[in-house]
Amino acid sequence: MIIGAGPAGPTVGNLLRAAGVDCVVLECESREFIERRPRAGVIEEWAVRGLDRCGLATAGLLAAAGSLDRPSGIRNALRYTKGSNS
Repeated sequence: MIIGAGPAGPTVGNLLRAAGVDCVVLECESREFIERRPRAGVIEEWAVRGLDRCGLATAGLLAAAGSLDRPSGIRNALRYTKGSNS
């Protein structure tokens, strides 16, 4: 049983289902509300690669992640602090 249909709930449900584990995602809001609710705008490249390995990434998601590839494995940290705009 998975509580909540936020970004993590359906992802975990799909991973469990792919592994042959029956599960159910419980959510108190309606399906329409969940499908229209704003979501986070960023998925890290490493997370997209993991979703792809599990067969859960869409072509558009993969294309967007490909644009984030960095030469020589260099990664940039985005530091967020209270009150900052970056």
